[in-house]
Amino acid sequence: MSLFKQILSRLVENEQTPDGSGFDQYLTQTGRSAHSDFGIFRDDPDQLRRLQAFVNAYLGGSYIEPEAAVMLLRSKMNHAGLDFDFNHKIKLTPGNHSFQLNRYGEVFGTTPTHDLLKNGFNRGKDLVPLTLTFNLQATPTGKMYFTDIQITRSGLADQADTQTPTPNVEEKYDESGNMLIESSNMAASSVRMMMKHPHVKTKVIEPVFKALMKSKKKLTPDEVHERISFVARSGLRNLGKEGKIDSSNIDDKLIKNVTKILHSKFKGMKTLSGD
Repeated sequence: MSLFKQILSRLVENEQTPDGSGFDQYLTQTGRSAHSDFGIFRDDPDQLRRLQAFVNAYLGGSYIEPEAAVMLLRSKMNHAGLDFDFNHKIKLTPGNHSFQLNRYGEVFGTTPTHDLLKNGFNRGKDLVPLTLTFNLQATPTGKMYFTDIQITRSGLADQADTQTPTPNVEEKYDESGNMLIESSNMAASSVRMMMKHPHVKTKVIEPVFKALMKSKKKLTPDEVHERISFVARSGLRNLGKEGKIDSSNIDDKLIKNVTKILHSKFKGMKTLSGD
């Protein structure tokens, strides 16, 4: 116990806080990053904004060798658990560039929706569906500038939600702000929560949408509807288990309406792909 208290004390002393102290005005310990950082692996807009700010600050300015700047950026992002394919052999030219972010690349294996024989091991690039993009501009002085630096979501579920947004509705939550009590459109509210739920979005919606996009020409409309209905049931079940919605309100009508909204998002993805 004494060793734990020593470690705790050092965390407080070394933690950078807005007022330069590990304690607030009431002499209570403030939050410590080693304990409570929310983490960039979760689908949280605030963490994405922090990452966006860091990348823009790091690539700001002019460079004679932009490749060196990107290599250093990659090493810095490795500390945050993110990586992208870039090495000294790659030469950057003026114009737009895009890099898929992933967790290091040491992950390998397979998933129910991954074709191991055809595509080899899954390297985990879809664990964090983010993309780094920027535009490189040359100047008469010989230096180059990075502009339009963006960290954007690149998962199919994100693209589907952007292409076909869920309508805004009036909602009422309980005192904790966790459970949805009333909504002018419960199906729309449920879909909105599903799209923000890390597990439902990346482990339920994303794999099914990917599978449907790959085999959309082989499936009948009824088969597509059945699979999207599975997503609706599974997503609602997860929301009910976690107390996001009242499980007693999950009925056939709600499942049908959620399926309808998700199906419209999938049809938007088909349009986006040019079909």
